[in-house]
Amino acid sequence: MVFKHFPLGFHKQAMNAAKASIAAHRQGKFWEMHDVIFKNQKTLADDSYEKFAKEIGLKVAKFKKDFADPATDAEVKQDMSEARAAGVNGTPNVYINGRKYQGGYSEQQIGGIVSKYLK
Repeated sequence: MVFKHFPLGFHKQAMNAAKASIAAHRQGKFWEMHDVIFKNQKTLADDSYEKFAKEIGLKVAKFKKDFADPATDAEVKQDMSEARAAGVNGTPNVYINGRKYQGGYSEQQIGGIVSKYLK
């Protein structure tokens, strides 16, 4: 599974959320940050991410450094470039075995398709 970032411009915290998840990934906690961001998506603010970093047990100084690292911005921009090249213009987008999936996003629905490729 590959996760790519595509922060939409009209979501004021989308870029920061992407950067926070990358910074968390550098400490092995991408999914933990992902989950806490989505759980709190309606109340995100600039000061949310450091709070989340503490909450999920990250080394906060490293998180802040990685969040501010120009390489983090570059990674998000690279993901966005790849998405645009693939014709993505919104989220979510799911590709399975190189093909765009256009169905429901439940675990059962996606799992059913994936399992066909694993046989």
